[in-house]
Amino acid sequence: MPRRSLRNFFLIQALCLLSATAGVNVWNHGNFDDPADSRPPKGWTLWGDPKFKNPANYTIDSKNPHAGTGCFRLDQPASTAGYINTEPSAAIHPKRGMKYEITFWARRSAPGPATLVVEGYASAETLAGWRNVAQQNFQAGQEWSQVKLTLDEGWDFLVGRENILMIALRPASSTSNQDVTLWVDDFQVIESPSDRPGRMIDPATVKAEPMN
Repeated sequence: MPRRSLRNFFLIQALCLLSATAGVNVWNHGNFDDPADSRPPKGWTLWGDPKFKNPANYTIDSKNPHAGTGCFRLDQPASTAGYINTEPSAAIHPKRGMKYEITFWARRSAPGPATLVVEGYASAETLAGWRNVAQQNFQAGQEWSQVKLTLDEGWDFLVGRENILMIALRPASSTSNQDVTLWVDDFQVIESPSDRPGRMIDPATVKAEPMN
């Protein structure tokens, strides 16, 4: 192979490797530049107790987005427990041996805790096999700050048991006696190869030996 062709070959291989390790965003509904009347924005749905499912509490806000023309505004009136979830039809379908870094920017009407929850299901159609994969309580202030959560397939969840991942956001706890607003923007889920060796064993696949 000519020297120039060989050099180009190795350059292409290096670029492919860099692309594979850099990761790809597998969530396409996180810039919130939706029309103002999107309640809630595309890719998200109201969740929880029906009495708290008020679309007016989940809107696009054009004031002070982190980037672009809008951000996601989540209002939680005092002593209510409504929250938002990603649409089952838009759920993340994880792959074996990959890691998933959830990143977004958040700010709050008053400094305090908000909650990010990741739920796993065996099926998007039936929502069977529910499992709480992760829950992260994060502090949000009145200025934008970044939130990150990384999950490794094989350790935090298992493909074959959790075949889809859905994400929930709660502006405050259900016991909050104050009106709270949480703004979210630039929401991404970055998929890349996991660098954590090994994997846990699914207890459901382990057969106990009969006792003599």
